Amino acid sequence: MRVGEADVLSQAGHWTAAIYLLGYAVEMCLGAAAFQAAGYDIRQEIPRDERLAKANQLKAIPGADGKRLMTTDPHDFVGWARYLEWHQSPTADAGRKVVLQEAVRRAKVVYQHWRPELRYKTTTDSERQLAVVRPESEWFLQRIDTL
Repeated sequence: MRVGEADVLSQAGHWTAAIYLLGYAVEMCLGAAAFQAAGYDIRQEIPRDERLAKANQLKAIPGADGKRLMTTDPHDFVGWARYLEWHQSPTADAGRKVVLQEAVRRAKVVYQHWRPELRYKTTTDSERQLAVVRPESEWFLQRIDTL
């Protein structure tokens, strides 16, 4: 639904709002996949305190690169992608590892253009930025059931 709304907004030239909704959709895809990987049912409601506890846990775990899986940035959905890669890579086949690495790379691209602060900006992001974010968000939506 949010992606459809982003499409309507982008057609009207509201690129900042469209980017915001696309980033939100990516965050939801990655958060849902991360909690499913952690053993939660995909339709299970996850209380706020459990979400925060998991995020705090990931802020303490170093990834393969030595950096913490999640940063202290608000809504760090790159951290959720890094968690998926860290959690699943030890048992994943080569094809799966490529998908997980691609998820991290694409999440970084979207996160460069998206932040919760977009809700408060009065400037307009360019159509060029939207052209970068849109295909990356589509990639996540096409793989929501396989992340």
